[in-house]
Amino acid sequence: MADRVFQPDWSIDARQIPRFSFVDVMAGRIGASDIAGKRILVGATAVELGDRYTVPRFGMVPGVVVQALAADSLLQGRAILRSGILPTVAGLFVVSLMLGASHFRSVTRTYAAFAAALLVIILLTPIIIQAHWPISVDSVPLLFTALFCIAGRIILETRKRASERKMLDPETGLPNRRALECALAPKEGQTPAIAAAAIERFEVIRDAIGTAALAEVMQICSTRIEDSGSGKTYLIAADVLAWILPEGADAGTTVNAVTEQFRVSLDTVHGPVDVSLTLGLDGEREVGPSLRIERVLAAIGSARSGNVGWQWYGGADPDLKRQLSMMGDLRRGMAGGEVNIAYQPKLNLRTGIIDSAEVLVRWHHPVDGTIPPDRFIALAESTGTIHELTEFVLRAALADCAHWGKMGLDICVAINVSAMDICEEGFAEKVQRTLSEFAVKPSSLGLEVTESAIISSRSAAIGALIELRALGVRLSIDDYGTGQSTLTYLKKLPVHELKIDQSFVSSLCRNNADQIMVLSTIDLAHDLKMQVVAEGIEDQSTLDLLTRLGCDYGQGYHVSKPIGFDQMTDRLLGQRGKVSKGG
Repeated sequence: MADRVFQPDWSIDARQIPRFSFVDVMAGRIGASDIAGKRILVGATAVELGDRYTVPRFGMVPGVVVQALAADSLLQGRAILRSGILPTVAGLFVVSLMLGASHFRSVTRTYAAFAAALLVIILLTPIIIQAHWPISVDSVPLLFTALFCIAGRIILETRKRASERKMLDPETGLPNRRALECALAPKEGQTPAIAAAAIERFEVIRDAIGTAALAEVMQICSTRIEDSGSGKTYLIAADVLAWILPEGADAGTTVNAVTEQFRVSLDTVHGPVDVSLTLGLDGEREVGPSLRIERVLAAIGSARSGNVGWQWYGGADPDLKRQLSMMGDLRRGMAGGEVNIAYQPKLNLRTGIIDSAEVLVRWHHPVDGTIPPDRFIALAESTGTIHELTEFVLRAALADCAHWGKMGLDICVAINVSAMDICEEGFAEKVQRTLSEFAVKPSSLGLEVTESAIISSRSAAIGALIELRALGVRLSIDDYGTGQSTLTYLKKLPVHELKIDQSFVSSLCRNNADQIMVLSTIDLAHDLKMQVVAEGIEDQSTLDLLTRLGCDYGQGYHVSKPIGFDQMTDRLLGQRGKVSKGG
């Protein structure tokens, strides 16, 4: 044993080894009986000699104590031998395999419990082995390997869950469009058809039960479709669920099975909800997943247009394709200078000067020429591009307004906004930021919204209007008289003015009924502390009559056609010169 490297048995209590001072021995204070039959080690313990070492359990001890522990270990047969590199390598392999490569059904529960148990085993095993055999197991590499594997598994699981969340709709928890695209990725010998079902009257259901409760409806719909034997469903739009048809499935049978599931109302926490579906199918095998989804959505649109319950995709409508490309052209036009704004002045009938103007958007397409707003505004609303267009017009108009302000010209520019704009979350904050960016006072900006836009989402629209009014922005109801206005509804609107639709103004001088309608509107608006703007003034006699009736503002071709920034600037400067001379 003397030629082998070993560790002392640190479990031997060094404090139990008798110690005698050399001075006491020389002075005879230590009797012979005290050392009889004992092996004696002679060594220094003074700190100054530096013969001290750090050992487990006892900390800093003199070298002679280490020697005593080593000798006692040999005498007791407890000289601790190291386990060697092979057991350590084998242990590293086992730990890596068990914690790093093994499959677990649940990482949160199963893996966590297994990892904790293995760490306990790694910690206890060396203690148990050494209690029975004089062998020291090097557990530090095993612990580091275990912790490294656990950390790696946690990182991988976190990334996996983040990736899975991208595949789920946050509101309903259903697989989303991205998940369907992954499921439709080309596979050897598998090119299944797909189907989708759109919920009819979706907006009505949403308004009736609320957005939060709508998630339950979509979950129940998903369950019913799957119960029909249609397989896993994916939420590819707010109101559309899609699924992959089983290979060889008959379309008619599938449609009938799904439809049958919805003959009974859905039982929700908010009560029964009746749901009807329109289905679209696509069997094209040679296009990518994203295009296949677009095709099945187009099939739903075709079924709705044809007033039928379901339809296969039968090819793109040329007009629809042009509409799709038109929105791309519109975005490029806004960036490339093809889209610009014009101003239609509003004449103050009390002062005889122009102190406000309506902002109109103009699009000069390089191929199609001038495209009228009625061709692209509605399409922009239906595709969501209206938000980008409104922001473009807002920024352009406020830039012009800021320029006029530097010239000393005080004018209010009024922008038309849609229902989607006014109900967009954060719209008021966006307006406020843009006003601050161009350093334009809020009273120099007007927003015009139609009656129908407010009625389509009354509570949200009124809430947004209240926020905008609090900013100091002027608010106007456009095309008043053509919607479904009531006195109760009108008095709740936090607006500054009403714009009488041109259909009541164009024949004002010839139609007594129109005169009565316009006069009553003017009186009503004034009683509600609102101003009135008359649109569509085409001649002087109509302008004179509106002035006599007490109308506040007038606009139309007789006042001015829509003009550009330079012409508007010249008109404002010329008007200021006349006012100065008159003063």
